Amino acid sequence: MNTRRFSLTVILTMMIITFRIRTSVADDSHVASVAGNCQPDHNASDIGTYNVVNGVITVSSPSIFYCSVPLAKIGTIYALRLTASGNAHEVSAKLIRWSKGDGSTWEMGTISSSGSGVQGILQGISPETYDPTTYNYYFQVTISDSAGVFYGLEMIGTATDTAPHAYQTVASACQPEPNTIDSGRYLVSSGGTVTFKGSATGTIKMYCQIPTKAPMFPWSQFRVYYKNNSSTSYIKASLIKMNRSGGTRTALATVNSQSGTNDNAFRSVSTPTPSEDMDMNVYYYYIVLEISRTSSTQTPKAYALTIDN
Repeated sequence: MNTRRFSLTVILTMMIITFRIRTSVADDSHVASVAGNCQPDHNASDIGTYNVVNGVITVSSPSIFYCSVPLAKIGTIYALRLTASGNAHEVSAKLIRWSKGDGSTWEMGTISSSGSGVQGILQGISPETYDPTTYNYYFQVTISDSAGVFYGLEMIGTATDTAPHAYQTVASACQPEPNTIDSGRYLVSSGGTVTFKGSATGTIKMYCQIPTKAPMFPWSQFRVYYKNNSSTSYIKASLIKMNRSGGTRTALATVNSQSGTNDNAFRSVSTPTPSEDMDMNVYYYYIVLEISRTSSTQTPKAYALTIDN
């Protein structure tokens, strides 16, 4: 009898989730990304296994991509949507939450392609409260075969009016500059982190987009999460604004692990942001992330960046 009751409870719960997905998606909050905004891991970058045309990603061999989830006014996350073409599991995406407390990760849900032809696949997941104060969120996308084509994805949840942070991204979702790619010195590791590959030294430089629809006001603290074991190596991030008319660039705030603790433990360091209003009509905003070392015994690693409001 207890087994029957349990089974009935499970069935009713899944029916409720399915009904909610089918009836409420249009009215709730969506956080979407076109495939072309996602960044390849170091293997795809090094050997040129992928191509982006009109925001759509194709590959010549299995490749992994990281997609930042911009902050949004979401209460409870309950579904994922993947737009892709490919047989079962040729394109798959995991929604992952990353703890700002210790850097640990948790897979919240997975969605995969299911057949040839472009499809928009909607997949319910176990509902979970959206908590960007405690966690950073990102997608890890795997294209396992050259027949798989990745168009875009989104996270779906109930709508709310609160947004505790203005911006957040994992380091792996930032765009490495060409010299960083060509030199083959960077490595994307677990949890969406970025560090050096093998014995490579020098500077890894990446650019992190700040969406124009990110919650804006007021910004208060600019923060980088990192691990580092030396006062000589560093993880540095600069918040930049660029004038849309003349291209003039101004650094609004800079954070550097050298001003924090460097004991190879999970740490963060922050600095206040300017009190000025952020004007998206006049400026573009972005972040420059640099990871530098002079010796292979140094182990700087960038985890994520946030702007608090």
